[in-house]
Amino acid sequence: MIDVVVVDDDSDAAEALGDLCESSDGLHFSGWAANTPDGLALIERVHPDIVLADIRMPGPDGVTLTRSLASAGRDRRPRVIVLTAFALDEYLLTALAAGASAFLPKSTPWPDIADTIREVNRGAAVLPPMLTRRLLDLVMPPAGNGAKLTPREIQILNLVGTAQSNEQIAGHYVVSVGTVRTHLQHLRAKLGVTKRTELVVAARRYGLGYAGHEQPEE
Repeated sequence: MIDVVVVDDDSDAAEALGDLCESSDGLHFSGWAANTPDGLALIERVHPDIVLADIRMPGPDGVTLTRSLASAGRDRRPRVIVLTAFALDEYLLTALAAGASAFLPKSTPWPDIADTIREVNRGAAVLPPMLTRRLLDLVMPPAGNGAKLTPREIQILNLVGTAQSNEQIAGHYVVSVGTVRTHLQHLRAKLGVTKRTELVVAARRYGLGYAGHEQPEE
């Protein structure tokens, strides 16, 4: 069984998702929370496989929840599927960069959501076709050689923008520091920049990272 937790301030939507999970083969509804702090506490308690998270909630949003789970350092992290009634560019990029495995409009038919849960549980990353096209358009850098950024490059650019060192980024994605340096070289070439501080500026341009942090040197 795939254990699913829902984090959504809309109780009707959460109840509907729970009922649909219980009526679907191979899925089990493990609980609901109405906000990110309660969601993190529930996840720590029940250890689900999948979290269905609303993007917009009072207080910390679904991106914050996703980022918290991705950086928790636990051995068995749940995979996050972000659901939104607002298919906005800023949410698409930031959710994926934070570590979401899928980004779906709330209007997605339930059979497709259930299929996405199963695919994500197997390790896949899922976007509906209309958002895949939009993502490809969004990650075309405004400067440099015009090459598109890969999803992993977007993730690493986000962590550069949150003041993560190369060692911290390597630990976050369980790769070598050399692999991180290679990604950074590709990012500099694609974005037409030479300095790490310029990568931070690029991260801000995409709506990634947080302002107000001192960026460590490479």
